[in-house]
Amino acid sequence: MLKSKSAVLILLVVVALALGWAVYVKMPETKAPDITRDSQSPASRPRTAEEATASATKRPPWIANLPEADKALFNPPSAQASDEVKRKFSETLRKSAKSAGEITISKDCLPSPITMSVDNSLSFKVKNVDTVAHTIFVHQSSKNVVEPNATITITLDKKSSISYGCDSYIPVGFLVAPL
Repeated sequence: MLKSKSAVLILLVVVALALGWAVYVKMPETKAPDITRDSQSPASRPRTAEEATASATKRPPWIANLPEADKALFNPPSAQASDEVKRKFSETLRKSAKSAGEITISKDCLPSPITMSVDNSLSFKVKNVDTVAHTIFVHQSSKNVVEPNATITITLDKKSSISYGCDSYIPVGFLVAPL
């Protein structure tokens, strides 16, 4: 009797293992959810880390045609740079800033002026003269859509000089806030 109970128990364990293996082998492959994309705009963000790295180094095509002084603005000092290097970059940014009050965005997200000073209200206008809508990214949480031939007002959330992006977070221009 003891032998038959042991045999039944071993048989049940073998059957359970076999069924478990069969289910595992037949189970369709599942993929982890793609959290690198914005759920509202699936095409707006890279899918992989490699795509993110590649897109972060892409620059708008018009940057190549800028005067050298303006091109230098698109290569800010690293966080590890000396205070002197950071101070010189900040001075260059302030000297290049135009007092326009409005940025005009045209084809390929070309802004005019590229560097603009913002007054004490921290508000500025963005006019889109292109035939397609553009999204202006000022902060990580700020997406501002400007329809074709429309103008919007954006207000900064703090007094600081920052870059802004057009249709991505890649900088296309700079906003210089008052000291």
